[in-house]
Amino acid sequence: MIEHDHLRNCRDSLVQYAADSIFIMDEVHKALNDTKRTSVSIEIARLSKLFIVLTGTPVIDDDTRKLISWLKLIVPYEVNNKNFYVAANTMISKTLSTGIIVNRQEIVSNFNDTELSEYNNLVPPIFGGQNIKPTSTELLKAIDICYNACNRQMIKEVAKFLAEDRGVFLVGKDSKHVQQLYNLLIENSILPSNDIFVINKDSSIYLTDDAVNKGEIHDYKVVISPIKKAEGYTLTRLSCLIMSVYPSNQATRTQINGRINRVGQMREEIDILIVHVGLLSAILANHDKARSLEQALEGISKQVKV
Repeated sequence: MIEHDHLRNCRDSLVQYAADSIFIMDEVHKALNDTKRTSVSIEIARLSKLFIVLTGTPVIDDDTRKLISWLKLIVPYEVNNKNFYVAANTMISKTLSTGIIVNRQEIVSNFNDTELSEYNNLVPPIFGGQNIKPTSTELLKAIDICYNACNRQMIKEVAKFLAEDRGVFLVGKDSKHVQQLYNLLIENSILPSNDIFVINKDSSIYLTDDAVNKGEIHDYKVVISPIKKAEGYTLTRLSCLIMSVYPSNQATRTQINGRINRVGQMREEIDILIVHVGLLSAILANHDKARSLEQALEGISKQVKV
């Protein structure tokens, strides 16, 4: 078994034994972009006796051409943009319905007086402010204010679900944001630190009802993860997902939701809450495809002619 990121370090060894091997790759959407990982993966698949690749999100953005290199390995003809969907139809696919009811809510947070005054001085009138010619730096500062306001609301929502004896999956923008959310949970005495599990690049967790009942893992009430850490763990013990607006591709959002909305989830209903305010509301409404704050701001800037 080899981690995706380690493929580039053992390419020669893999090539040596590929012809006598069956190559199985999970989460193949990690091998679609033009990277060393992708080139090694495709090379091993081509040389192997048999290969199987698995993913719940074979298209990670609006550039479907990224899948062509893989499709070429399973059809007896050249694949191009014109016959892409014919080749894609060769994939074995099934849309799995867990049967779980998903209650998705968009919750608007509130600025405090200081934040509102500062925010209004940073953003243009189209977003409720007074700054006729905002700079990109000012817009980024305004977004930070928005996140601060959303953080407070997210913590309040966590407390509500915990009061109903429901575990919460709390998603942050990045590792720094994850630490901020963790600190707020502790500072507000929402729950003790030993009931919180923080996911980072080196950690994972298998938190299910069965694992908890067997005493195999502590019954964590809150798990916090950055949105980019969207695969490789299971949280079906939890039934609520709370996050703010983090520009990302659809594959990442699908994967992050799938940590609690998956086979093994014992509740009939789960809740997904998206907390937003100010510029984050504009991003949520108009720039859902943006994969970074810079891309989202570029779209907003076109509206206000920055």
